[in-house]
Amino acid sequence: MGKNSQEKQTLDCKLDKIINLLQLLVATELYRDGVAKSEIGKQLHLAKASVVAMLKGIKLKE
Repeated sequence: MGKNSQEKQTLDCKLDKIINLLQLLVATELYRDGVAKSEIGKQLHLAKASVVAMLKGIKLKE
């Protein structure tokens, strides 16, 4: 592998982590505002099971 290829893989990995963190942030805020998990999945283009796993332990606003 060349240096550019390794740099691209490192960058891709970092960008994937950022995307995952942003999805978690958005999902958490939507869920706390009362949006259904199925709707969150649709908006973020994720499976409902992924949304459920992301939101495990998150409490709704009272």
